[in-house]
Amino acid sequence: LDIPRLSALSTRLENAVTRLEAYYGGSKGANLRLMKIAAAAIPRLEAVELKLKSARGGGGRDQKVTPPPAAAAAPFMPEPTAAETAAAKEKAAEHKSKATATFKRMVGQKVYGKKQYAKMQLKEAEKKSREEAEKKKAKEEAEKKAKEDAEKKAKEEAEKKAKEEAEKKAKEEAENEKQAAAEAAAAAAAAAAAAAAAANEAAKEKEEPKREPSKKEEPASVKKKETKKATAGADAKTTPAAAYGALLAKGAPAGSWMLVEPGKKKLKVVAQGEGISSLKEALALDKVLFACIAVHGVDQRNDKLSSVRTKAVQINFIGSKVKAIKRMAALRGKNEVAKVFRGIALVIDAINPDDITTKDLVQQLVAAGGAHKPSYYDFGGGEKVEVDF
Repeated sequence: LDIPRLSALSTRLENAVTRLEAYYGGSKGANLRLMKIAAAAIPRLEAVELKLKSARGGGGRDQKVTPPPAAAAAPFMPEPTAAETAAAKEKAAEHKSKATATFKRMVGQKVYGKKQYAKMQLKEAEKKSREEAEKKKAKEEAEKKAKEDAEKKAKEEAEKKAKEEAEKKAKEEAENEKQAAAEAAAAAAAAAAAAAAAANEAAKEKEEPKREPSKKEEPASVKKKETKKATAGADAKTTPAAAYGALLAKGAPAGSWMLVEPGKKKLKVVAQGEGISSLKEALALDKVLFACIAVHGVDQRNDKLSSVRTKAVQINFIGSKVKAIKRMAALRGKNEVAKVFRGIALVIDAINPDDITTKDLVQQLVAAGGAHKPSYYDFGGGEKVEVDF
């Protein structure tokens, strides 16, 4: 008789019963199953105890035989994993729910009768359906409200952005108008100063007695002619800003132009006039010049003048005979000119007067002007170009 083996078997059976109680404890079905397992295990346990008793020559169930450590066997049932425990609990809950539903149905049919219980079940189903419909409706309303709030917020942000842009644009326009007014005032002041200076010169000439020209001195008519030629079309005291303000002033004739030349320190107005033909004649092939001409876009419908829009066209002219070392003045001059010529509608480059044609200018002005086209463009001096040519 292998006493250690029988003792180990007894210990395993006791452990099995303890674990089954812990595993299946609680429900009625689990207790029944535990009772069946225990009923099958207890006779084997008693038989083992009897054999142990006879082998020891007496003793009872409480007497334990401690087997050697080497004879210890594996547990009767392995420890369940967490996943297995969760699956078993879920399955037990499902069985319990089904058993409860079946029990209620049986009791309900017995107490209320099949028809009455069927009506009760129908009412419960309808109630459940209504609750689900209300939940669904509440969810849809919440989603709809969230969507409306998002759209409202987006609309408010768009309106706020549009308002800010409009304010910014209005501010820029006000600044431009203020600057134009300041330039116009400067031009008017320069013109008034020039007129006053001319009046003073005339008064001085009138007061001084006339004297005969000496042999070495040239006649005054010759001097006057040379002075007029040196200041062809431009007052030596006129500043570029004043000339530009007069160019775009209200009432200025179409085709009014100015010509500036970059100096060592600042720009100098070298010529002014009217008409694109006279502007082309004033361009010298051996100089770096910057011109601006005011072209009038006239919108005329049914022989009635509806509106006149002034377009400032800038011409960067580097003559074909200008030396390479002087071409650097063009780069410096562009930065200075950009400070004076503001609100330019079109900028072109040219190296020869023949490169400047009214047809090309009209095509570029129309392309830059957008959808609304004037009837024709007036370049001054009687030169007008229809837009639909």
